[in-house]
Amino acid sequence: MAIIVLTPAIAFYIKRSLQPLRQLNQMASVISAEDCRGGCHAGRKGRFRSYVTMP
Repeated sequence: MAIIVLTPAIAFYIKRSLQPLRQLNQMASVISAEDCRGGCHAGRKGRFRSYVTMP
């Protein structure tokens, strides 16, 4: 009986905990898309620079 109650509670907690990571992933994909304008030839170094210079 306890497992039936705890499983949804734990699933909800995990889902809620991962929300900031999803938002960060969305921001990173937008930044990557901006780097790829005009050809995706910017290496990791180019993408890293865009993270550092973000306002």
